[in-house]
Amino acid sequence: MRLIGTIEDKSEAQRFGDFLTTVGIDSLVEHDSDGWVVWVHDEDQVDQAREELQSFRDDPQGEKYVAATAAATKIREEQKQRKKSEKVQTVDVRDMWERPALSECPVTMGLIILSVLVAAVVELSPQAFSNRFQDFLSFSSAWNAFLGRGFADIANGQIWRLVTPIFLHARILPFESQGMGFLHLLFNMLWMRELGTVIEKRRGSWRLLVMVLVIAVTSDVAQYLHHGPNFRGMSGVVYGLFGYIWIKSRIDPGSGFYMHSNLVFFMMGWFVLCLLEFIPNVANMAHAAGLIAGILIAVGSSLLPKSNRG
Repeated sequence: MRLIGTIEDKSEAQRFGDFLTTVGIDSLVEHDSDGWVVWVHDEDQVDQAREELQSFRDDPQGEKYVAATAAATKIREEQKQRKKSEKVQTVDVRDMWERPALSECPVTMGLIILSVLVAAVVELSPQAFSNRFQDFLSFSSAWNAFLGRGFADIANGQIWRLVTPIFLHARILPFESQGMGFLHLLFNMLWMRELGTVIEKRRGSWRLLVMVLVIAVTSDVAQYLHHGPNFRGMSGVVYGLFGYIWIKSRIDPGSGFYMHSNLVFFMMGWFVLCLLEFIPNVANMAHAAGLIAGILIAVGSSLLPKSNRG
């Protein structure tokens, strides 16, 4: 900031400051012992401001200077409104990276606990009970699956089967599915913790719960129609939550969500590797349907009035 001169009269100094505003020169007028000093913020505008000051001194009552007060007031009001609007659209980067505590997110914590408890029951129960338990939570009972009647159980009122396959994971002990049993559960729970807590903290527990249910039903039905009832895991829901945050952060910057491009690359890269069967025994249709469902929820909620957005 550079001092360009002094004006003795207060009203004239303010009038000149207003004029500088109208010509796009950012200035500061303040009082000191010699009168009212004029500062210019931009070094590149100092010479122009000094020329304008000289012209002003020659005719401080000129029409363009008198009219500048009203014009400058309008400009400042527009700048104020623009800054206010920008503030609404700005999200503190520290808030973006802040990871909420799991204890503050009961739905996310409940989903993780249920998944771990189901895995424990499957592993630690006698074989006969374990098989019946898994049969109870699967998309289709073993009998109807054998007959090719995947929706028969659901049509008979067992609607929990539309959702409960997300709580089943590959056997952990001994390591089955090419040693991926434990990793299957671990990675899904880590992603649920990372993505679920962010959504629950910003959108609330009920909205997250509804979102999980919608994505679970969508991904489970799609996987059944594509490859039958022999599937399990939370990864369809994980991809749905990922898709929601990813697209929401792009189309609604004021939502408070953020997704780093490296994470997008990793998630989509893993999706493609599984799709091309470099990673075997994966419910690819559940991944795809979950991802699409999450994206559609993000797009749909962004079209709603701001007070109703999710």
